[in-house]
Amino acid sequence: MKPKSILVWCVITVRTAIGQDSLLTAREAVDIALQNNLRIQIARNDQDIARINNNWGNAGKWPTVTAGIGNTEALTNLNQQLSNGSEIKRNGVTNNILSANLSANWRIYNGMRVRATKERFGELEKMSEIQLKQEITRLTYDVLIAYYNIVRLDLQVRATSAIIDLSREREKIAETRFNVGSAAKTDLLQASIDLNSQKVNLENIRQQIRVGKSILNNLLRRDPDAALAGSFGDALIKLGGTLQDDARLKHQINRFARRAIVGTTENYGDNIVALVSDTIKSWDASTITDRVENAVGSDLQFIRINGTLVGGMAGIVIHAVGLLI
Repeated sequence: MKPKSILVWCVITVRTAIGQDSLLTAREAVDIALQNNLRIQIARNDQDIARINNNWGNAGKWPTVTAGIGNTEALTNLNQQLSNGSEIKRNGVTNNILSANLSANWRIYNGMRVRATKERFGELEKMSEIQLKQEITRLTYDVLIAYYNIVRLDLQVRATSAIIDLSREREKIAETRFNVGSAAKTDLLQASIDLNSQKVNLENIRQQIRVGKSILNNLLRRDPDAALAGSFGDALIKLGGTLQDDARLKHQINRFARRAIVGTTENYGDNIVALVSDTIKSWDASTITDRVENAVGSDLQFIRINGTLVGGMAGIVIHAVGLLI
């Protein structure tokens, strides 16, 4: 497989994942939580019950009509022997009794009890609405806090990763300076300590993200270990695992990257050189001095000190040789 086709396959895979399932937004998280939360469903049912009960009929204003109907059927087998010796046998004797009743009750005056009952039903309905709003507000608050806590931690991961990259470069610079003798070993050790400290900080942040995702998934009534990024996140994870395990694929992508850089240099090298040259030419003497001192100022100090010491030692040796001769 050619490197170009590998890169195209990677781009197609990521774009397909984005099209299938985008990242979970805060609005989607709130909607899922409101749909799956049992306390919200119970509060809604209580509100429906309170609204249905809030009428003048339940308060006792209207007459109450009661109707009933009954039907009784009996099947009797009779086996009777009289004292005179006669015997009576009757099987399958049926008996059917049908009854019906209708009653109406209407209280004309009950001392304002009906109005008080209706007002109580109205207050109960308002209380159910307030309880539903409280549950929705509480759940929305918890979901948004958990969601944006994960977003905040994700930004911290990116910032810490950038700091780690800078710490690695600092460690390399300190190691190079130590190897050429222009810096003490304490600078290298301090750079290594700072790098390891940032790595530990990054792992702690990632652990907080895992805990935060579990909390958010619990609020959404989903599997605590479920990924929040959908198939897009799964695709990136699989792609990263493939690049880490497949040495051949990693080599081909690196070779393609080198070719792309060389091609860019060949095509736009003159423009890049002209841009850099024009930029440097626009600097005045003070700007150049400041930039050089900021970049290699400490190294220049070591060079001056070493030159002074070496020159002094060489002068002493030459002077001693001259006296001996």
